[in-house]
Amino acid sequence: MCILYFDYLVRRPFSETVALVLYADGWSQLAVSREQMVCLRQSAWKMSCLWFLSLWAGLFLVSAKYIPPGPRYRCPDKPLFLYPCVCTSGGDNGIAVRCDNSNLASMSVGLANLATLRAPVRELIFSKCNIGKLFGSALYPLKVRVLRIEDTPLTSIADHTFQGINRTLQELHIVNSRLQEFPTKAFQVLGNLTILNIDGHEFESLPTDAFGAGLVPNHLEKLHLTNGRLSVLPTEALAPLRKLKVLDLHGNHLKDLKKNQFRGLRDAEVLDLSFNNITKLDSSHLADLNKMSWCNLSNNAILELTRGTFARNTVLRVLNMSFNKLRRLDSNSFRGMRFIRRLYFNDNQISDVGRGTFGSVTRVGTVDLARNKITKIDYQMFYQLNFVEVLDVSENEVTEVQKLAFKDLFLVKINISHNAISKIEPGAFENCANITVLDMSYNKITSIPRTAFDSTTYATELILTHNLLTHLDQGIPEPHDLAFPALHKHMLDFPQDPVPLHNMTGLKILNVSYNTLETIPRNTFPKLYELHTVDLSHNKLQSIWNGVFQSLFSLRFLNLSYNDMETIKGSTFGALHTLLEMDLSHNRISDINKASLARCASLRTLNLRNNSISQLFQLSLSLAHLDLSHNAISLITPLTTWPSMNSLLSLDLSYNLLGDSLERGAFSNLLTLQRLHLGGNNITQPPWESYISLSTLQYIYLQDNQLTHLHRGAFGRLPVVFELNLANNNIHNISERAFEGLLQLLILNLTSNNITSIPNGAFQGLVSLRTLDLSYNNLEKLDNKSNSLLEDCLSLERVNLSHNKISFVTRKTFPSSPWIPYRLQEIDLSHNVMPVITYDITVGTSKVEVLNLSYNLLNEVRKSEYFQQVLSLLEVQTDRQTDRQTDRQTDRQTDRQTDRQTDRQTDRQTDRQTDRQTDRQTDRQTDRQTDRQTDRQTDRQTDRQTDRQTDRQTDRQTDRQTDRNSKTTFSDSESHETSRFIKISNTLGNLSALRVLDISHNDLTDFPPKIFGPPPNLTTLYMSHNKLTKLPVEELLSLKTQLKVLDVRENNLNQFSYQLMPMVENGTVIQYSGNPLECDCLVRPLRRWFSVQITPEESWEKIECSGPEFLAGKSAVHVPEEHMTCANQGTTKGDSEFAISPDIKFRDVHKLDDGTISATWYVTTREDVGDFYVVVRDLSTGATHGQQNEALIYEQDVTYTSRSHVLHALPSGDQLQLCVLARDSEGNVRRWRSSQCRELSPGALSSTSPPTLRVGLTSLLGLLYFVRLAMAVFS
Repeated sequence: MCILYFDYLVRRPFSETVALVLYADGWSQLAVSREQMVCLRQSAWKMSCLWFLSLWAGLFLVSAKYIPPGPRYRCPDKPLFLYPCVCTSGGDNGIAVRCDNSNLASMSVGLANLATLRAPVRELIFSKCNIGKLFGSALYPLKVRVLRIEDTPLTSIADHTFQGINRTLQELHIVNSRLQEFPTKAFQVLGNLTILNIDGHEFESLPTDAFGAGLVPNHLEKLHLTNGRLSVLPTEALAPLRKLKVLDLHGNHLKDLKKNQFRGLRDAEVLDLSFNNITKLDSSHLADLNKMSWCNLSNNAILELTRGTFARNTVLRVLNMSFNKLRRLDSNSFRGMRFIRRLYFNDNQISDVGRGTFGSVTRVGTVDLARNKITKIDYQMFYQLNFVEVLDVSENEVTEVQKLAFKDLFLVKINISHNAISKIEPGAFENCANITVLDMSYNKITSIPRTAFDSTTYATELILTHNLLTHLDQGIPEPHDLAFPALHKHMLDFPQDPVPLHNMTGLKILNVSYNTLETIPRNTFPKLYELHTVDLSHNKLQSIWNGVFQSLFSLRFLNLSYNDMETIKGSTFGALHTLLEMDLSHNRISDINKASLARCASLRTLNLRNNSISQLFQLSLSLAHLDLSHNAISLITPLTTWPSMNSLLSLDLSYNLLGDSLERGAFSNLLTLQRLHLGGNNITQPPWESYISLSTLQYIYLQDNQLTHLHRGAFGRLPVVFELNLANNNIHNISERAFEGLLQLLILNLTSNNITSIPNGAFQGLVSLRTLDLSYNNLEKLDNKSNSLLEDCLSLERVNLSHNKISFVTRKTFPSSPWIPYRLQEIDLSHNVMPVITYDITVGTSKVEVLNLSYNLLNEVRKSEYFQQVLSLLEVQTDRQTDRQTDRQTDRQTDRQTDRQTDRQTDRQTDRQTDRQTDRQTDRQTDRQTDRQTDRQTDRQTDRQTDRQTDRQTDRQTDRQTDRNSKTTFSDSESHETSRFIKISNTLGNLSALRVLDISHNDLTDFPPKIFGPPPNLTTLYMSHNKLTKLPVEELLSLKTQLKVLDVRENNLNQFSYQLMPMVENGTVIQYSGNPLECDCLVRPLRRWFSVQITPEESWEKIECSGPEFLAGKSAVHVPEEHMTCANQGTTKGDSEFAISPDIKFRDVHKLDDGTISATWYVTTREDVGDFYVVVRDLSTGATHGQQNEALIYEQDVTYTSRSHVLHALPSGDQLQLCVLARDSEGNVRRWRSSQCRELSPGALSSTSPPTLRVGLTSLLGLLYFVRLAMAVFS
């Protein structure tokens, strides 16, 4: 049961509680006690909590996410399955396959494998293939929708080429081919074709039955026969194409169109006949194109547009007749073209456009008449074109614009620039509201009548640049209104026709630059409330009427640069509260009223460069960027010059006359200044007191001054300065701690000074410096033999030391310490006088990624002199140790021999005496003698051992004393370097982080073994313009995986290092031009690689042969392999590597037991190969008769889809030879190579059983083996 409600309590007399309980058969009341009710409540609460938590846990654990399925058809897992083709992408409609730089024979294998996938092919592309004739069954089993044949020298297509593929083929594109004739029969079966594009061909005529006898007209909608030699177009050829919508014949040699030329093409909408030689066009040519809406006849030689040419093309919308030889347009030219929207007649010879010419095309949107010979814009030439958007009459010979030339135009762009307009009649523009752009630039306009624009005509953008305007007056003021009496007489001489701006209430942009304006009089800008940009630059303005711009309440940008103004008075600009940017540069301003610009409350950028200002003025508090460079300011008064400004970010005072006049507090009120330009002011001492109070200063530019000495703390304490530019000074003395206080300095530029040496400690305190430029100085070293100059620059990443006089890099040139992680990454040592690279360059450069050593005098890469001394000392010490060991061994051997001889002599004497005593004394003395002999022997042994020990100790003490006297004492550091001597030989290889190395423009001739390295992470190596005669091939091959660029141009390499071919094939860009390359057989591997590439890199195209003589000056890319010969074949590595590559290679040739011969092969070339030609010749017969054809005893053609052939019933002979030759797609037998032939003599072939017999023997042997094994087990 399930309890749903527990709070329904009913008091009973017997203190019982009723709970509402849901049983399987309905609701019931259950009488329970209060204690039971409490327990029931608690258990129900726990169950509810558990159920709630389980629900939320399920929501988190079971989070559904939609994973879109992949494409229905995918590319094969193994990319080589379609070789030489590749699958570029899959899709729901099929896969896309591309075959580049191949031939029919090679592609047939890949296409056969493609057919086994049983997947539709969305797009199949043959690009830059070597196919002369397309034929055969390669396309039969495929289901292709789009076939593209691009950049292939295709001359013909066989009749049945598209069998099978015709069921699915919808688009066929043949681009940049050499088709000699239209393949009529091949296209007849393409009944589902909708697009046929033949772009680039060589057939001159189209057959009359080109589309008549086949299935092509059933669905063909787009036909492109472009960029060819088509000159004859029969009317019957295109008539069957009744469903055609697009006909493109541009780029051919068509001259004459016939009557009813396009008969039957009633559904055609697009016609393109551009770039032909058509001279005449009339209505009979285009009358059948009733639905044509787009027509392009540009770039022809049409002389005249006859009456009613397009009268029957009533729905024509776009007509392009540009680049023809039309001379006249009249009202009959466009009769019947009611829906025309775009007319392009530019670049013709039109000189006369009659009145009302465009009256019948009132819906036209674009009229382009640019670059013609129109002399005037006639009365009502553009009349009531209510929908026109663009009127372009630019670059003509227009001299006048007559009355009502532009009438009733709305939202139109009018371009009449680049003409010779000198006269605009009154009423020329009538009822032309909101002309978006009116461009009258590059004319000869001196004035425009006030009535040229009526009260309703105005332009949003008015361009009057490059004219002859002299004023912008809007009427002659009364004499008593003139505030400048001196200008009274001058203004009375003004013409009566000013530039009419009084009715242009919607004008937003006014550009009157490049004129001859001399003044801006009063009321120039009447009630132009929307004008926000005024460009009056490049004029001759000398004076501006007071407050002339105050009526422009929306003015944002004002450009008055390149004029002749000298004075800015206090009320010249007045209160321009909306102005953001003002440009007054390149004038002759010498006097500016202090308050003239103070009321421009919103001004952000003020440019006053290239003037003659000598005193500063009051600035607007909103100013952010102020440019006062190239003036005559000589003094900045401390504390009073600048108001307290919180917005100024950059101040440019460069190229003035400040000198050393800057005092403390000169910039004290500029509270937010970040950039300060003081270059070119003849400053001789750093003016640190003037900007010491600028706590926000980040960039200081002091270039092009006369600084000579930098004392300690020369720039004060500026904790947030990021860049300091001291270039192009005369600094020759830098003291220690000269830059103290610049804790955050990141960039220090000291280029182009006269610095010969810098003391250690000069850069102390520059712990954040990342870029240091010391180029174009006279530095010879950067250390004092004990410490590096750069040791204090803990964060240095880039240092430029180019164009100095540095001759050697020592161990202390760059900072190095086991306790400080220096971060030096880029070093530029180019244009110095370094003759040698030593191992010292590896000290402190373990993290360097870019090293430039170009333009030096390098002629050797070797170890350092210090380590050479260490080597000599090591050799001396080794010799001494060897001598000691030799002496010790000699002494020991001598002692041993002496002891042995002494013992032998003593033994002999003892024996003699013993014998004598034995004879004299008999048995009585035997015991005595025995005792004596025993004692003597014991004494002898003791004496011998004592003597030996004494001699050994003496020798050891002597040797130790000798060693102490002769031993050379080394310091701890020298001993440490000696232990690392094994690494010294690899000079450049120890630069483990190096990525880019430039050693070009030096005198290097060779890299000794184990010196070059190379660096393990090197990706770019420049070695051009040296004198190298050979390359460090082994070292370069170790970089095959990561080396991207190898530049060895302009050296003395006369042979190509074929060992580099793995790098070439891996994608490394090798620049080899400028070398005296001998194009011999060693270049064949490279030439073979060229033939595989679709388009070789430009750098390979520049490689020219210097020998042999008949190849001198030719590009190695285009020299055939046959011409690359070697005089001494023994110098090559092997025949297979340097032999001329054959067309095919044998896989196997063997003789079967039934006497037949089986041969299999594969294609190795990418040149034009079609079928195969199998021949067997008898060498003995050929040698006897002396003719090759008489020696042939067997010949057979094999299709290009096969790679094997079985020869039956060959005559017996000991000198038979089998050859498999290739035919090109045209059927011609290609070259005959010896490697394409095999001997068929009995000893040259292996016998093989037929397949069935071979299987039977194998089974029998297996059965016998198991029987024998069973017998052995049971026995």
